[in-house]
Amino acid sequence: MKLRIMNYELRKIRGFVASMSIAGLGFAGLMNLAGCSEGGTTAGVLTETESGQTASLTVLVSDESNSARSVKLALTRTIDNRTSVIDSAIADSSMKATFEKVPYNDFSIVATAYDKDNAIVSNNVVSSESFAKDHLLTDSGFVKNSIKMNLRSPALLLVRNDIAELQLGDSLCISRTLSCGIYDESAKNAGYITIGNVPSSVNYNQIEIVNAKGTQAHPIDWYVDSADTLHVTHQGVTKTNEILEFSIPKVSYLDSLGDKTLDSLLVPFKTKGQNRESFQDENWNGLPQIAFVTGGNLLNWVTLPPMGSSIQVSRGITAIDDYETVGASRVFAFHASVNAGDTAWRKGNIFKDSSFVLSFWTTLDSAKSDAIITAIKDGIGFEIRRCDSSPNAVCTKIYNGIDTAATDTVEYGKTKLFDGKVHHYSLAIHKRHLSIVIDGNVVRSTDLKLSKHFYEVTDINVGTDIENLLLYSFGDFIRKQEDKGWNRMNAWLQAFYELQKENL
Repeated sequence: MKLRIMNYELRKIRGFVASMSIAGLGFAGLMNLAGCSEGGTTAGVLTETESGQTASLTVLVSDESNSARSVKLALTRTIDNRTSVIDSAIADSSMKATFEKVPYNDFSIVATAYDKDNAIVSNNVVSSESFAKDHLLTDSGFVKNSIKMNLRSPALLLVRNDIAELQLGDSLCISRTLSCGIYDESAKNAGYITIGNVPSSVNYNQIEIVNAKGTQAHPIDWYVDSADTLHVTHQGVTKTNEILEFSIPKVSYLDSLGDKTLDSLLVPFKTKGQNRESFQDENWNGLPQIAFVTGGNLLNWVTLPPMGSSIQVSRGITAIDDYETVGASRVFAFHASVNAGDTAWRKGNIFKDSSFVLSFWTTLDSAKSDAIITAIKDGIGFEIRRCDSSPNAVCTKIYNGIDTAATDTVEYGKTKLFDGKVHHYSLAIHKRHLSIVIDGNVVRSTDLKLSKHFYEVTDINVGTDIENLLLYSFGDFIRKQEDKGWNRMNAWLQAFYELQKENL
C-alpha cells in the first residue's frame, strides 16, 4: 500500500497556509556555534525592514551521511498566520550558505541534503526560540554571525488518523518543518498518515491541518529522538522494536466454547535494563501493562487484546510518562522469588470485585514445609498445602466462613507434586467458583459456598520457596452471557500457563 508523502521544495512558496502560533524546536545538541568572523564574537550587521530588525547569518552544514551532493536551505517565518519560505539558498562547495536578512524572532532554518540521485539523505531544523534559549540571540542581535548545523538522517512518522479531526484531502504538516503527509484513501485504510523526512533529535509542539478552508493548529508533544520509523498517537511518539504475533495455545477446554475468543490474557516480557517499553495492539491502542524490577531488569506483564485465533502486538520504547491504555492492568502484585516465611501480600483486601487469582512456580520435595500458601483471616480463607490424606500430594483447603467443621476436611485438587520437579500452580476464586490448574491441567473446577466475609482476606503468607508469584483478578470478560459453565475461565488459565511457559 503506497501512501503519498508531501515534501515541500526549498524555495519561496507563496500562499502556503501554516500555524496560528509558533512551535519552539529543540536546539541543544543539534548545532555547534562556529565563529566565522575574524573576531569570532561580533553580531551580524543590523538592518531595518518592514518586519523588524534583521541580521546576516552564515550557516555551515555538516552532513553525517557523507553522501550529500547538494544542500538546500530555507528560511521560514509566520506571516499573517501562515508559515512562508521567505528566503532560500544552496550551500557552496565549502558547505556554506548566507542569509542576508534573518529576523530576530519568529523564524526557522531548514537544511536538507540530497545525494547524486536527488534523494534526501539528511536534514535538520532550528528556530529563533532555540537560539534565544541557548543565549545565541539577544535583543541586540546574534552573538555570532555564523552557526553550524549538523544534518542527521530523517525519521519516518506513521501518525494515527485520530490525532485530529481529518477530512479526506487534508494535509497534516509539522510546524517549522517542510514535512507533511496527506490524509487520503490509502491513509484512511491503513489507519495512519505517513510523514517522511522529519528532522530527528528534535522536540515538536505543534501540527497544522491544512485544507481549502484554511489552517487549524493543534498542540502536540512529540520528541522525534531517532532516525527510525516511529509510531505517533495522541500520547506521543514510540519506536517499534519488533512486531510480535500471538496465537491462542491449543488447550483442551477451548474446544467446548462456541465463541473461542479469550480476552485479556496475561503474557510476560523481559526487558534488559530499565528502559520503559510500550505495547500496542494492531490499531496502536496502548495495552495495559505493569512492570516490576527483577535483578536490575524489568519484567512487563502485558494484557493482550481479545484473541480469536491470532493477533499482532507492537513492542517499542517510549518516553511517555503518562501512558494511557485501553484498560487498566488487573495485576496487583508480582514477586520474582519469595522465601519460606515471607509475607507476599499485606496491603489490604486481595479480592477485587469478588475475584482473586494467584499463580507461581515451585520445586517441592519431601523435606519441604507442609504449608505452601496461607491466606486466612479470623479463621476464614484458603490454604495450599501438603494433603492430609497423601503426604506426596498438594491440596487446597477452603475455610468458607459458613460451615467450617464440614469444609475443613475437604481437599481440592489433590495432585502429587512432592517429586523434586518444577511445577506451575494456579488457583482462581472468581465470585463463587474455584478452579485449580497445575502445569496446564485443570485438576478441579467447582462452585463454592462462601460467606461475605470470605472476600475480606488480606495477608498472604508463604511457607516454602516459590518463584514468579503473580497476584491478579478477573473481570466480566472471563464468562460470557452465552457460557453455560466456567470452561472459558479454565481455558484462560490453561492458555495463560502456555504463554507464561514460553515467555518467562
